[in-house]
Amino acid sequence: AASSRVGAAGAAAGSAAGALAARPRGMPTIIACDVAETALKAIAALPQFDAALSRLYQWDVTRSVSSALPLGGAQPPPALRDQCADVAIVTFVLSAVPPGQMLSAMQHIATCVKPGGRVCFIDYAIGDMKVAGLEGSGERAHGAFADHLWLGGRCFRRADGTLSYFFEAEELAELGRKAGLVPERLHPAGWSAGDVAAAQATPELPIQYHTVGLRNRKTGESMARVTVAAQFRKPAAPGSA
Repeated sequence: AASSRVGAAGAAAGSAAGALAARPRGMPTIIACDVAETALKAIAALPQFDAALSRLYQWDVTRSVSSALPLGGAQPPPALRDQCADVAIVTFVLSAVPPGQMLSAMQHIATCVKPGGRVCFIDYAIGDMKVAGLEGSGERAHGAFADHLWLGGRCFRRADGTLSYFFEAEELAELGRKAGLVPERLHPAGWSAGDVAAAQATPELPIQYHTVGLRNRKTGESMARVTVAAQFRKPAAPGSA
């Protein structure tokens, strides 16, 4: 519907905000946010960017949404605030947050979604760490990611100071539950309502790993990059499922 709003956190990490910026008029308004002002300016500079259908905010998700700053000063409604979005798309955001602040970040993101809305995540997965050479016995990783400093567990710091964290599916599901969200089964487009209902009723964990094979043309090295995808629903009322 024309009144729908989509929030995109980590706008520079993926091309979600950029792709959505190319949508035709009458489609949902996009409220894109990133911790880096330069990332937001890059989105605003895209040829397909439509200021009438998009809002850009600089926001550190470890802090409350009231701390978010609109790019370039005041922007017309809708604003980034509590319950402002029907859907939140969160791409490679939590993996850049210190582990001790991940739950608060998830809670702040959930706060921005309307009751009954959805929160969709894509982030780095534990399988990616194994195949990309980030598992090492020393303080530093090895292979193609030798500039990563191991901080313990599945958390690493890149040379530029940013973090990389690699999630397990159950771990991400638990973060969502603690933030008051309900994990939902992802399903392919074209499924019937009966197919969806049957999938939702199965006990299988409703979070999926995805693997993409890549090949370095220069070195000839092949590797599989693994991400974890999750969809959560914000209950229509406290305590509802």
